[in-house]
Amino acid sequence: MGHTPIAFFSPSEPGVLFGSQNQCDELQPITLEFLAEGGANVVYRIYGADVPLPAWLSGKLLRLRKEKPFVRPTSEQLVSFSTHFRPLFDPSQTVEQARVRLDQAVLAACNDQLRKLEHSGKRQKRKGDHLAHAEHFGLLITDMTPNSDREFAIEFKPKWLLQSPNAPVEAVRCRTCALRARQNAMARAKVEVHARQAVCPLSLVEGDETERRIAVERIVRHRHDKLEDNTVVAHRQFVTDRLVEFFRTEGFAILKGLRRHQQSLDPDGILSCAGEPDERFLRAMTLRDCTLFIKIHLTNNGLEARLGDLDLKMAEKGKVAKWRNIERSLLDEGWYAGEDTDSQAEEVCFLRRKQDLKRQ
Repeated sequence: MGHTPIAFFSPSEPGVLFGSQNQCDELQPITLEFLAEGGANVVYRIYGADVPLPAWLSGKLLRLRKEKPFVRPTSEQLVSFSTHFRPLFDPSQTVEQARVRLDQAVLAACNDQLRKLEHSGKRQKRKGDHLAHAEHFGLLITDMTPNSDREFAIEFKPKWLLQSPNAPVEAVRCRTCALRARQNAMARAKVEVHARQAVCPLSLVEGDETERRIAVERIVRHRHDKLEDNTVVAHRQFVTDRLVEFFRTEGFAILKGLRRHQQSLDPDGILSCAGEPDERFLRAMTLRDCTLFIKIHLTNNGLEARLGDLDLKMAEKGKVAKWRNIERSLLDEGWYAGEDTDSQAEEVCFLRRKQDLKRQ
């Protein structure tokens, strides 16, 4: 994909990536393959060339920050993760981060590739974005992508694992499903394809075995529909059964911990906060938007799961007002209470099914 950037590492100097082999005779080359990008970062897969990757690079991806006013310098990102989120979970439950020093030539080569990708018609959604020129560091993060056709990877956003503190007592939708219903209705009003009815996170932390299986089947079906190959088709039942077991055991423990922290960090909700929210609220909102990365080894039934996207939310201009407006809209427009025309067709929300059972 475009010109692939090349960097170099020294066997005797871990934690540094050089831009030229002329800087030291012992330098070994690696290639940085563009993997993905979001609004704040670009992620690269690391490949060795002449020799195997050293331990500090093996099993890692390289994440580089973009030049955006709302993106903190890399060193600050690492301190934030280490201070606010790493202590909340077992080390095996999070995508680990480690700082790596970068030669400026490495950033220049990566920015050159981004420009070439853009000129070739790619990156239209991120047109004009580039990496921070003045940055001296990147982050090495745990690689949760499949490394062979015998591995299956899936991403899932747990979102709000308990009801919003501002939701009405008589609510028939949880926070996640209320927002989904509103977004679907807005998309239909614009004659757009509406958002997929996905998963109610409460099914995984409050539901029984049947509820968990329904939720897992939705997760797998959504992943299957996005695939271009038949990897998951042949192993769909195996993957589903393995995920159901995971969410009954280790996965349940991860989600229960995540839910507990969401609740303790924001017990009152955004509408109870008159001014700017404090850091605890920003941590809660980060935990409500993190990602659970899961990798299943199809050969030995092994499974690895880690929480990622744990970059502390910032209360930049307009963000807090947006959070307040969303919550107020869900209340005033009746999305929590199910006062919309689609409320009787609600099939996803565990809270709705729970309320229906009480009425029977």
